[in-house]
Amino acid sequence: MSDKQKGLQNAIEELLPGCEHRFCVLHLYQNFKGSHKGLALKNILWVASRVTRVVDFERCMNEMKERDKATFDWLVKRTPTHWSKAYFSTHPKCDILLNNLSESFNSMVLKARSNPIVHMLESIRLTLMKTIYRSRDEMKKHSENLCPKIEKYLEQMKKKSMEYIAHWNGKDQFEIETSYGNRIRVHLGEKTCSCRKWELTGIPCAHALSGMYYCGYTPESYVDECYKRQTYFKSYTHLMNTLNGNDMWPKSHMEPLLPPVKCYLGRKKKPSNMTDGESSGAATTNEMGRKRKQTNDHMDEGLHIDTQTSIVQGNNDVASPSRVTRSKTNAVPSPARVTRSKRNTVPSPARLTRSKAVPSPPRVPSTPRRFVSQPNVPSTSRRVVNQPKVQSQPNVQSKTLGVTRNLKVQKEISKYTTVENERPSKSTTVEKTGPNMSTRAESVVPNV
Repeated sequence: MSDKQKGLQNAIEELLPGCEHRFCVLHLYQNFKGSHKGLALKNILWVASRVTRVVDFERCMNEMKERDKATFDWLVKRTPTHWSKAYFSTHPKCDILLNNLSESFNSMVLKARSNPIVHMLESIRLTLMKTIYRSRDEMKKHSENLCPKIEKYLEQMKKKSMEYIAHWNGKDQFEIETSYGNRIRVHLGEKTCSCRKWELTGIPCAHALSGMYYCGYTPESYVDECYKRQTYFKSYTHLMNTLNGNDMWPKSHMEPLLPPVKCYLGRKKKPSNMTDGESSGAATTNEMGRKRKQTNDHMDEGLHIDTQTSIVQGNNDVASPSRVTRSKTNAVPSPARVTRSKRNTVPSPARLTRSKAVPSPPRVPSTPRRFVSQPNVPSTSRRVVNQPKVQSQPNVQSKTLGVTRNLKVQKEISKYTTVENERPSKSTTVEKTGPNMSTRAESVVPNV
């Protein structure tokens, strides 16, 4: 099992010609989705890799051909014997599609891989030495004949076997009828099933268990020997021997190997001197552009730069000594700057209109609405009645902030106030007070 590296593929074909080579389907899908996207194509690919019969595999490929011809052509170039269960060999008794075994080993030696070669090998040796006896002692706690995970998987298949109907031929063959009317052939003597799951894994499938229960056989006796508890102990009987420290190792007369030196082409990159306020190179470029623009504006205004002290008068920024000194007398601006610096140019009609606009006549303030606070009347029941407009006669005017106001009009307006009672009736009484005027009640119809 590999991640489809071309170097490994060629090496296995050359050094191990009789060994079956499989590809990790997850790595295959990573290359697949780069040019063929979509959830439907992804599901078809994974279904085609999981099916165990050639008939089902061809049906999946035809469905993919109808959906996307380019994706079908890309997948046909990959030999199905490397990534589909339908073409896997039945000898290894293994149907895995992912390289999780190698990935778990890589995670175990991840810390040791960063050490030098001798220390890395010693760390891996110690890890394996502890793993062997721990796995052996863990299996001693289990009393069943099968390994724990295999026994759990077999229990799941027993529950699934209740969905099928077994038809016996009188000896060791069965026709298993599914709920959809399909028929599967099972041969208990050869330990085979037409679904190929029993041959691939070495564990009886649900179809075979249905025939075993029909005859009263024990399913655990048909499980392959590689999953038995005794076989597991045989794998962990060979323990690793211990070693002395490296100070007691025999001395070698060979020169010590030095780590390879990597030479990179091109100039070595310098570290960035970005400050905390600078988040990216674009921001630094913009700030440099702003500073350059501010310097040019100072030069346009005729600021004098002293080359001896390299300080701009009126500013604390340090200027470069190579810049030409300019003064107000000998400064020769560019034509574009001359156009901008002239102030005696003829203004546009819009500017002339705005600059010579005739001031508008003074506005007469409208009659304000005022309230009279009464202790017996709640604030929520007061309603304002529109007051009559009073024509003012401008006699005395005062200018405050450029706006003329009529003092006499304001004085007359402040004499009138109106307040409505808490429970208004059809007629509302309004009090009017003023100089040389007696208090009288007047019936006013309220505005609704």
